[in-house]
Amino acid sequence: MREAVFSIRHRGCWSTAIARRFPKVTASLVSWVTFPVLTEKKTGRWSALWKFEATDDGEMSRFLAYFPKLKMVEKAEVLYREKNMAIIHEVSHAAGSVSRTIALSECHVVGTMSVGNGMEHWHVIAERAGQIKALLASLEKLGTVFIERIGKYEPARRRFKLTEKQMKALSLALSGGYYSWPRKATLGELAQLAGISRRAFQEQLRRGEAKAIPPLLRQII
Repeated sequence: MREAVFSIRHRGCWSTAIARRFPKVTASLVSWVTFPVLTEKKTGRWSALWKFEATDDGEMSRFLAYFPKLKMVEKAEVLYREKNMAIIHEVSHAAGSVSRTIALSECHVVGTMSVGNGMEHWHVIAERAGQIKALLASLEKLGTVFIERIGKYEPARRRFKLTEKQMKALSLALSGGYYSWPRKATLGELAQLAGISRRAFQEQLRRGEAKAIPPLLRQII
């Protein structure tokens, strides 16, 4: 299998419009569907749940008043609101959408698509390299594409070359709240759960972070 990690500045998309007016508002795709069945002749409609985050409550209120007025947005219903965060059901036409192009290229989306700095950030996989090539060629017709990675698809552990011990340390730190603020667990407490010394656990965790964090940050910065 092959994969591509890329960003696209999509012409005519609301992601570009909100970047100009609300540069610090970010969005992540919670769930989406395009209907009816995708063919070259049927454009369909895009229905999605988005999680929007702003720097503060006031900015979010201004964004929520602005977003439904965008001409490319057919419907925008706030389903949940919590200060500087909101979940919105958005409906729009799917013609020329990145999701439709991905589907027509027989590629599959991995993880969650996000929007930030006026660009959509995607990770897709395909059975053959030709499908990835066809997808990127089609996307060039929709906007400017910035490629982060093209190559053989590998699950996260192999992609970042993590050992079993490093993966276990990272997983334990994440589930234990070590990366929360304030932290919910100390290195000593996590080491005790892992059944090893604090020094050994810290070394495994730091080595795992050094392998995984830089490439992840390069995808969003």
